[in-house]
Amino acid sequence: AGQTNGVNRWFLELGNNAEDFAVSRYNASGVFQDIPFSITNGAGDVFFTGLQQQRNANPTITMRDTDGRTGYVHTNANIMYFLGSGSNDQGYGSWSTTPLTLNLISGSANVGAGGLTVNGNTAWHAGNDGAGSGLDADTVDGVNPSTAFVAKAGDTMTGNLNINNTAPTMAFMDTNHRSGMIYQNSNLMYFITSNINAADFDINGSFWPLTLNMSNDEATFGGNVQLTEGDLTINKAEPRIMMNKTAGTQWNIIAGQTNGVNRWFLELGNNAEDFVVSRYNASGVFQDIPFSITDSTGDVFFTGLQQQRNANPTITMRDTNARTGYIHTNDNIMYFLGSGSNDQAYGNWATTPMMLDLVNARVRVNEVCDLAGNNCRTPAQIAAASGTPCSAPQTLTSGFCSGPVNWPMPHGTTGVAFLGTLPACDSFAYQGTFTIACNNGTMTVQSGTCNYVSGGSCGGGGGNN
Repeated sequence: AGQTNGVNRWFLELGNNAEDFAVSRYNASGVFQDIPFSITNGAGDVFFTGLQQQRNANPTITMRDTDGRTGYVHTNANIMYFLGSGSNDQGYGSWSTTPLTLNLISGSANVGAGGLTVNGNTAWHAGNDGAGSGLDADTVDGVNPSTAFVAKAGDTMTGNLNINNTAPTMAFMDTNHRSGMIYQNSNLMYFITSNINAADFDINGSFWPLTLNMSNDEATFGGNVQLTEGDLTINKAEPRIMMNKTAGTQWNIIAGQTNGVNRWFLELGNNAEDFVVSRYNASGVFQDIPFSITDSTGDVFFTGLQQQRNANPTITMRDTNARTGYIHTNDNIMYFLGSGSNDQAYGNWATTPMMLDLVNARVRVNEVCDLAGNNCRTPAQIAAASGTPCSAPQTLTSGFCSGPVNWPMPHGTTGVAFLGTLPACDSFAYQGTFTIACNNGTMTVQSGTCNYVSGGSCGGGGGNN
């Protein structure tokens, strides 16, 4: 849609409700006037409601019949030629016969050697007048002119219109507002602005409203592009939207608006080439930059609160030349974890330097807990109870480890006590060796491997495991 101060003036319909191509005209009040130009989708026919003009050194209209001779209307040196091709379906310039010429100065007409006939009868003229001429002066070539030709003042065409020259142009001349033209040259189709009631070129700014490249199908717009009711869809294997600013001190901005008021700016390179998300209030006034990434260092900045919400929220601090640190929350415990080697990604933790109990508000440093994450004990508490016979009262529950079974054990733990069912040995990753005496049996844990050295039983445990 072409508007002036928000008022509709022109509509270019690339497929209306009948899938036709149409150009609609509106007056200065935005009231629909007519459809000066259209192309039907079904037959590809071209329709005009106003005047047509072709202006160049040798204007020619080519009427190319796919199963017959081509006809041409050609003007040159004050003579209008009506020409015919020598064979069927010929393009521009392939004429070989001249049925008719018109002198545009004297107004005289000259019929070709074949003569002029109407409905098979020779037409009357000064050279063949007289009795028996058989002239029917009410028709031309047996056809009524009122239905056979396009009227200059406006008419409808049911066939095709070809404009064939080095720079074909169609002008849509508005008598009281700026005019428009469609111009083709050098593999480019231009939609051009003109002056009031004129067929000359008059550019607004530095670019034409629309340029179509016939070589690569690119479309270049000279002004803003607005989609007021539809969506923009890109359908290809790797769709992209390219925003190419002309200088590094400029901005690439995608703006989100509500009723024309700015609310969010996504800057894909601001005047410092940073990635920036800017926030505006309901009046369109700038508030702050909640999120940004610097171009020079890749640093990320936040101005508001940060929240990560999922079943296992984790912050990964990946050091490129040292161990990775993790902050992980699960089952009311916040774990401070470390990786086993340098520069590790999410999930590659191997040490648990500290845990925070979020329910009981306590800090656990190098503690071990049961498989449910409860009944946590310090190494000293475990060591004090590890040598007690199984028959004596115990304060430790079965299955001690460093948290939920799916988390790694803290390295360097010095003692573990088991009563009842022994946990799976492959859930441990202890460094060092320690021994727990249990009903004359001995259990040794070394380098993550559990093993009963000698037989015995303790609360259901026993044998080799």
